Amino acid sequence: MAEAWLPVCGFVGFYEVSNLGRVRSVDRTVTRDYGDGRKTTVRRSGAIMKFDYRDGYATVRMQAEGRSFKAYVHRLVCAAFNGPQPTPEKSMVAHNDGDFTNNTPENVRWATPTENQRDREGHGTHNRGERSHLRKLTWDDVSEIRESSEPNPHVARRFGVTSANIRMIRRMKTWIPL
Repeated sequence: MAEAWLPVCGFVGFYEVSNLGRVRSVDRTVTRDYGDGRKTTVRRSGAIMKFDYRDGYATVRMQAEGRSFKAYVHRLVCAAFNGPQPTPEKSMVAHNDGDFTNNTPENVRWATPTENQRDREGHGTHNRGERSHLRKLTWDDVSEIRESSEPNPHVARRFGVTSANIRMIRRMKTWIPL
């Protein structure tokens, strides 16, 4: 597949995104104003940008007109190749194959939070239970909680969670085996 480049929405003339999920700056002349009367003009040549990774997603830092922005690459690809966000409800970009690193136009689409969550559950990429970066418990802890006959407040103190968490675990409302 030949690489095709389109302007990044909101950064036309500054950055472009490709159908392979790469981002580059555009050749341009930049004038810097130091605020004390000094100005310099610098020629910037276009270059492929390096990604940072946040929560598994590729991000880039873009600068234009004195402002700096951090953007998710999958959102840039989706907006450039699949069109702008169609409705306020479709605020997320879903990966059709569940691979966060596959940022091709065919693999990304606008989705509602509900559609995106269903996709994540279908792909097995959801972050529930031990996969959650916010978790305080493990599956072994959950088994111990369910087998314990101690009152909820005592168990909650022992594991550093709330009584409500213990109650939800024991009633199989959370930490449900798949």
